[in-house]
Amino acid sequence: MAELQGRLGKVLGVRPAVFVGQAKGKGQGNAGMNQRTQRDMVAKFERGEVNLLVATSIGEEGLDIGEVDLIICFDSPASATRQTQRFGRTGRKHAGRVVVLLTEGIEERKYNRQLENKKSARKAMSGAEQHLQFF
Repeated sequence: MAELQGRLGKVLGVRPAVFVGQAKGKGQGNAGMNQRTQRDMVAKFERGEVNLLVATSIGEEGLDIGEVDLIICFDSPASATRQTQRFGRTGRKHAGRVVVLLTEGIEERKYNRQLENKKSARKAMSGAEQHLQFF
């Protein structure tokens, strides 16, 4: 992650920072962040001091930042729930985009299967409104 942050920092106008969970990571330079450090990093992002967060899965599980307009995923979400969490992090205040980078083969098939499952669930839910009572 530090390498990616370093490379992105060389791009004109990009002010990246690493954002990780509290767990201790494996390897050098992968220590977790405590909650105070996480809150400070989110505040820097909201103030514009940092304009790109290089995040682990913590970025899809609980961040509530309304100004996110682009998410780049370096793997396929493991489930439809994870996909919803990831994609729901963008476009809250204005239009946003999600880019998913996939390898050909297993990862691509898994992602396409998730899209089909999502379509099936939406179709089932749209028909259920006729049979449900909402209070």
